[in-house]
Amino acid sequence: MNRPDDLALLHGSGPGSAGNPGGRPGRPAGEPRGGATPAGPLAAAEIERRVKWPLVAIGVFLAMLAGLLAMAGWALFAPGTVVAGLPADPDVRAACDLVRGLAPPGTGELRFESALLASDPAAHPLVPAERWRVLSADALIARARARRPHDPRLRVCAAHLELAARKYAPAERGYRAVLYFGDHCPEAHLGLGVTLALEAQLERDRRRARSLQLQAAAQFAAVSGRDAPDLAALYDRAVMLERVGRRDEARRWARAYLALDPASGWAEKLKRALALEAMASAAAGAPRDAYRGEPPASGP
Repeated sequence: MNRPDDLALLHGSGPGSAGNPGGRPGRPAGEPRGGATPAGPLAAAEIERRVKWPLVAIGVFLAMLAGLLAMAGWALFAPGTVVAGLPADPDVRAACDLVRGLAPPGTGELRFESALLASDPAAHPLVPAERWRVLSADALIARARARRPHDPRLRVCAAHLELAARKYAPAERGYRAVLYFGDHCPEAHLGLGVTLALEAQLERDRRRARSLQLQAAAQFAAVSGRDAPDLAALYDRAVMLERVGRRDEARRWARAYLALDPASGWAEKLKRALALEAMASAAAGAPRDAYRGEPPASGP
């Protein structure tokens, strides 16, 4: 059996061994007490090794953070895709011919315009005897969507038809599905706003109804002056703000509307709805593009 001294000699740590000539067992000659790192080039290399890897990790993290910030900036400031109009499809044209003169029921107090519905000035709300028109148009749009499954314009058309059929929940889902991906679709904003306003009329909970009306006003505000249904959205915004009791804002947006449309039947209806007979004269001095930003903060 080997003695402890023999094992120390075998491992080179005993007294007089090659690794520890004349030194104490267990510590090579020249090693500092307390386990300190040897001085000289070895110490510098050790320090460099310990500093090098954290710097690499920090650099990688900062590079990833910069990439995420660049992506966020692009998503925030890059122009989104504008979804407007109708695709050149024979089934879509046939559907338009069926429902062109129809307007969604319940929109007599709100303006609604689209490339599919209510594009005729003589448009009238859907009546039960004409329900077959909506059903036939819906079948045509479904057939067109089968050929163009990724065209958001057809999803907007389907939502318009669901709104015309008073299927408010499916219509709301359809509009939101188009807007979910960040594309700018003025007709979807207008249709969603009208849908929420009509849902508010059926809601018995007053708080829930007010919430739907405020959401509708926000959807109308999302339509800019460069979009096709801008007048309809501006009109509906003024009406909806009046309904929720924000009368001053409603009057200012109504003036902005009358600056663009001072003498039509819709203008007269807006003045009657807000009980503002003097608005026509006030609109004469309002800038024509006042509705594109916040309207002037002038008093009533």
